[in-house]
Amino acid sequence: MAENESIEPEELVGVDEFLSSEIEKEINNSPPPKPKTKETISPENKSNPTQFFLIPFIILFLLILGMIGVFASKILFKPQPKLEISLTESLIEEYLPPPPEENILGKLDKNSALEIIKQWLKAKSVATGPDYNMSELKKILTNPLLSKWEGNSRDLRNSNAYRRYEHQLSIESAEANPQNTTEGVITARVQEKSQYYRNGALIPSLSYQDNLLIRYYLIKENNQWFIKDVKILKKI
Repeated sequence: MAENESIEPEELVGVDEFLSSEIEKEINNSPPPKPKTKETISPENKSNPTQFFLIPFIILFLLILGMIGVFASKILFKPQPKLEISLTESLIEEYLPPPPEENILGKLDKNSALEIIKQWLKAKSVATGPDYNMSELKKILTNPLLSKWEGNSRDLRNSNAYRRYEHQLSIESAEANPQNTTEGVITARVQEKSQYYRNGALIPSLSYQDNLLIRYYLIKENNQWFIKDVKILKKI
């Protein structure tokens, strides 16, 4: 077709109708627009007011933990004082056992002398009494006095006799020998009442009551005093 040819109006009308029909088809075939919806907010995105309330307490708790840690570190890592030990000093003190307590019968003074003589007078009473118990004699007497009073007990038994004693006692003096501390002397006043019984009957002629000043001679064995001899100084 030559450049000078003109286009007829009928041809333009046909093209316009074609384009209009195509546009309508596109509009009909396109999906309908989605309706606008409100944006939903998930629970995770919502802010929780309790979280803001707990923040000060969490900070305070952390501060307390920090203070405790500082205080504990000062105690644990506090420098210890140096232990200075002289080489001349013993690390372990030498153990010295306490001195053994001295038996009251191991001492010799007026108090212990009173107990010694009381024990002897009791032993004499049971050895010459109706039971003839000589075992107490060995606890306070030694020979030769022990043998003498064991013989007296046997003689009374053989005679079907026995004695009853009553005593009153006071100590005049008591001392150990300075040259030999295993020997001692006691001087005592003894009021003695003795009743003699034979076959169960009191024999007045063989009974007596005396007030005597007596000296007792002692010897120390195994830290205990024993009477080895007796001397009547006088009757009072």
